[in-house]
Amino acid sequence: MLYQLALNIVLQADVLVMQAVLTRTAGATLEAVKELIGVYKSVQSFAFLPYQLLIAVTFVLFPVVSKAAAEGDVETTRTMLRGALRFALLLLGAMLAVIAGVPEAVLRVVYRPEFYVGASALRWLALGQGAFALAVIGLTVILASKRVAAATWLMLTMLALVFVGDLAALSIAGFGERALSAAAIGTASGTTLGALVVFGYILRLYGSVLPWKTGLRSTAAALLGALAGSMVRLDSKLSAVAACAVAASVFVVALLLLGEVTASERAKLVRRFKR
Repeated sequence: MLYQLALNIVLQADVLVMQAVLTRTAGATLEAVKELIGVYKSVQSFAFLPYQLLIAVTFVLFPVVSKAAAEGDVETTRTMLRGALRFALLLLGAMLAVIAGVPEAVLRVVYRPEFYVGASALRWLALGQGAFALAVIGLTVILASKRVAAATWLMLTMLALVFVGDLAALSIAGFGERALSAAAIGTASGTTLGALVVFGYILRLYGSVLPWKTGLRSTAAALLGALAGSMVRLDSKLSAVAACAVAASVFVVALLLLGEVTASERAKLVRRFKR
């Protein structure tokens, strides 16, 4: 219960700290603070996508790892975790190529111009939520391995890091549009550091299970996708959709050219699509 409580507070810590800090900042009216928080919450709607989609991985991972832990089968746990992280890194790269790569285009698709100021915040917050999603996958394995206390302390550590990051960043930024990016950067800093702590613990438990090559390829492909998408001139909703499509398409092509997807995997994908 404590683990789940901490997890859910992590997702809203930035808004809580933003409201607390900005309402006490000189020159900030309650109405202006509400407007800023409204923009930030709109940014969150997209930034949460990496976490919301990748959380489905844990529904498959938990029962398998739990069974393996009960049987003392460490190798199955290692194999499942490595496979889950590889899948997560590929899906995460695809999402971040668009959400973090061309954030203004994403906002232009559904929001009015007054929300475009949140583009920089969306980039940082999406990266932070990506790190958080990977950490939750790792923590799911720790929970399934019957180390509930350890997982809870790790989540509480991440929560503390996010609060400290948000408080420091917002205190420096002060009131105004800069507060949007400050809250996102504070959150991203906390979740990234928290993820490093989580995987440091996993490294001690199971050894090296991170698919480093997949991570590097996915990152390179996402950067190429973001670069290509940013070259599209944004002057309408149609151009915003085009920028998102370009970023996603270049990511997929780059991933194939980098050799991440094997021939057997491509054949499986073709068979699935045919069905």
